[in-house]
Amino acid sequence: GSAWQDLICTMCKSTFEVKTKANMMKVESNFDYYRSIPGGSFTEWCRLINNGERNQKKFLVMMPRTPALNRQLQKIHPVQIAEIDYVLPRIQPRTFNPNYSHVRLSTHVFLKKRAKWFDLPSPGEKIDRDDIAKEVFIKRFQKDCYDSLYNLYFGNSNEESKAPRTEYAGKSSEEKTAANSGGLRVEAEETVIEQFRALEVAPDDWEDLLSDSD
Repeated sequence: GSAWQDLICTMCKSTFEVKTKANMMKVESNFDYYRSIPGGSFTEWCRLINNGERNQKKFLVMMPRTPALNRQLQKIHPVQIAEIDYVLPRIQPRTFNPNYSHVRLSTHVFLKKRAKWFDLPSPGEKIDRDDIAKEVFIKRFQKDCYDSLYNLYFGNSNEESKAPRTEYAGKSSEEKTAANSGGLRVEAEETVIEQFRALEVAPDDWEDLLSDSD
């Protein structure tokens, strides 16, 4: 998602910044024990405020990566939500990095009262993120673009065809790419790059909200 707006309501245009924590205890500690939460770019926050619609609400959504059990003993991820009250700039060591072209400020995010939003059912099994990435890519750039890039770098994208490509036998990955390139590689890559630029997506540089490495 773009900075400060992982989700946008299509009806009221409210924005939602979504964060996850290791477990529910860490989610609650972020909401209950700290007056403010460290956030992302102050520049992107100001851009969102200046370009947004009047009275547009902005929310922070937080949920645990580890599922909890509800009263029916079902595995769920309790999703918590709080409206962002206001944001203040925050200085940190990288703010004064001479290699940056401008001063980079992070933020302190102050929230209104949090509330339980909904329970997200746990799938109960690991999700194949590659399949999700493929689906999203095809929806955005069409299947022909996906197939052309897949064929360039990995060979035949047809899942029904598992036979090895004999013309690539014994060749390195670089040689395979070179043998199958021509103008197709440049054209496909430029198409993807051009469409990504058109999205004008700002990087989401939120810090991991307080360390949860344990």
